[in-house]
Amino acid sequence: MRKLIWISIGMCFLVGGVICVLFLRKNYMPIQVMLQSLSHKFGLRFDGGSSEYSFLQGAIQHYFTEKEDMRARLDQHRNTIRAHLIRRLLKGSIEREALLHESLAAHHIEFSSDRFVVILMSVDGFGKFEQYGQNGLADQKEQMLHFILTNVLVDAAADDAAIYTTEMNDVLACIVNFHKSDSEERERLTLHRISAQVREFMQEQMQVELTIAVGEVYSDIYGIAQSYHEALDALEYRIVLGSGQFIRYRDTQLNQAPPHHYYFPLSVEQQLIYVVKSGNYAKAEALIEDIFQKNFTGHPVSVPLAKCLMYNMASTMLNTVDEVSVTGKRSLEAHLLDVEPLLSCEHVPQMKEQLKDKLSQVCSWIQAEKRDHHRYLIEDVQRYIENHLHDPNLNISMIGDVFRMTPSYISRLYKDHTGEALLDTINRLRLAEAKSLLKHNKLTVNEVAGRVGYADVSTFVRTFKKFEGITPGAFQKAAQ
Repeated sequence: MRKLIWISIGMCFLVGGVICVLFLRKNYMPIQVMLQSLSHKFGLRFDGGSSEYSFLQGAIQHYFTEKEDMRARLDQHRNTIRAHLIRRLLKGSIEREALLHESLAAHHIEFSSDRFVVILMSVDGFGKFEQYGQNGLADQKEQMLHFILTNVLVDAAADDAAIYTTEMNDVLACIVNFHKSDSEERERLTLHRISAQVREFMQEQMQVELTIAVGEVYSDIYGIAQSYHEALDALEYRIVLGSGQFIRYRDTQLNQAPPHHYYFPLSVEQQLIYVVKSGNYAKAEALIEDIFQKNFTGHPVSVPLAKCLMYNMASTMLNTVDEVSVTGKRSLEAHLLDVEPLLSCEHVPQMKEQLKDKLSQVCSWIQAEKRDHHRYLIEDVQRYIENHLHDPNLNISMIGDVFRMTPSYISRLYKDHTGEALLDTINRLRLAEAKSLLKHNKLTVNEVAGRVGYADVSTFVRTFKKFEGITPGAFQKAAQ
């Protein structure tokens, strides 16, 4: 019995040891392999100071903490990644349909239908936000406005459409996704309502001026890029209509309008130059209005033609100002010669106002130049009379020949500016010198007449009596 007991105990230890080894290999070895894998892949090292269970618990905790960190960082950059995806949709750089839907779902972009349209919003006047961006952050006001615009858009759309926005070259681009049940008429009304509400809110609350351009509605997610390019074309048409407009792409299409020809013939250009050089602002303004009305009223005009007209008008203005500055006796002021404001105009209405302002200044300067020119002419005539006073041939005809004017014109011009007839001025100056000679010199009347420029003594006597009331001889006796 004793031997049997010892043999049984030995067999128990032997079988138990074998079973322990087998269970250790089956259950502990995977843990060891896991430890080695964690050490190799994640850089975690098991130092043996703690149990494997504690080590695995810490490693798992570390992994989940790191995962939460990564998720938090991803959430921080989610808007940027989402904006990048929207930009790719607008540009048409998108993946195959399966991958695209996965990307949209990953960034919480859900389209409820396949009806899409793109709206572009350009800020033309910053209003209350003009003060921002003056301390080295030029884009701060745009960022703030785009953020506000995005929120206003989402509120305006409400339950009628889904709005997804991003910035595209300083313009806020919006993808509008309509509901499946919406008719085309309801989609059009929704677009008008959203645009009107946004423009009204931004104008009333912040004095911000917006230009809104809209492409066509497409029934395919791949039509977003086409709608975006159409909205860009519509936004460029702002050069014709001016800022602060609501522009639909279909309204800018020339194939829907009657044939239109570029209107700025050479005869009209020469007429404009002539009236400007003459200083007639009223006629110049009427010509400008006529040119712009015939080019831009009642029908769409291509953007290239509008740009051509703008540059041609600026060129005409520059040539006119240059000619005026060459022919004038005094140089034009620097602000009149500066045509940079004309060339920097962003749209046709702005250029028309700039042209009118420039024309008004130039015409006013020309009128002043004419007045000064006449003043200079009168001074030259008076100087010529003083220098040739003793010449018996000095008369109105002689002065007209010298200054290349008809005697009647120069006589009328002189009287208009001095109030005295030209012949009276000659006689007055001669008689003043004659009286001095009669008073202080013992000269005969004939000698005095010859000295002061009268070839005929009878003419001298008659003229003297007309101005002084007595004859030269009587004047001389009275003076002595």
